[in-house]
Amino acid sequence: MRTVRMVFCAVLLCSLPCLGQEQPRADRVTTEKREKIVELIKATGMVDAMFEVVRDQIAMAKRTLPFPTKAQDDFEAEFLAALNPDDLANLIVPVYESNFETEDIDSLLAFYRTPLGRKLIENTPQISKQAGEAGRLLGMKIGRNVGEKIGKRLAAGEYGPWQPPAEVSAPTQK
Repeated sequence: MRTVRMVFCAVLLCSLPCLGQEQPRADRVTTEKREKIVELIKATGMVDAMFEVVRDQIAMAKRTLPFPTKAQDDFEAEFLAALNPDDLANLIVPVYESNFETEDIDSLLAFYRTPLGRKLIENTPQISKQAGEAGRLLGMKIGRNVGEKIGKRLAAGEYGPWQPPAEVSAPTQK
């Protein structure tokens, strides 16, 4: 045990001079890169888009969950109040960090500062909504077709004996 302490102290004493040294260049580049990535994320409106997705998911949950309206409204308000835009931006920084070099981020920032880049940023929310709606409609069509096929197989006994589950009743309000 005494030997372990001596080794630990020796390592600690040897590393003390390093504590006062300037941060290595690679770390400074990473810090600079992270700052540029945050700027890119904010410039492209990605944080606003993430908030919109959260709002949409909450709205969908409110339509389907069997809780009192006041409880749902309180959940929504408190959840959105707790959601910090900087936390959302920092959440996706590592994704950009691992996929783009600093020069790539610089080029993207330069592009998004051009008229075409600003137009893309401006139109992306509407494009996303339209694409999402198209995907939703396609999913409904495929789901309906596949559901009908599976329903026929169920009726034909292809999956063996099966009873639909009893409906789950919603909690009662007091």
